[in-house]
Amino acid sequence: MSTEQDCDDVESTASEPLNSVVDEVRRFTVQRLDAGLSPSALSFALAFVATEMGLCVTRHASPLPVFQAVLQAVTSAAMNETPTEPAPSHEAETANPPAGVTVH
Repeated sequence: MSTEQDCDDVESTASEPLNSVVDEVRRFTVQRLDAGLSPSALSFALAFVATEMGLCVTRHASPLPVFQAVLQAVTSAAMNETPTEPAPSHEAETANPPAGVTVH
């Protein structure tokens, strides 16, 4: 497989083989979380391995498509995630800092 082809395949999120792989990774993720692994550690590990694999595959080419593919996956996940309730606003907390506080 060519490097360009590999990165183009990642962009096709509707493909059946990709959905199958995503489902397998989701099952693995749930298993690891159920086993007590922290979400932040698991997120770091998955992102690290995805980036490491991409860089290995593209070792003689530009690494830019690797970062693009990883960031596209992050963006897709964020776009698919619908918050169940709005995030709390901290506007009142940060609008007027206490006297004597230096704001950077």
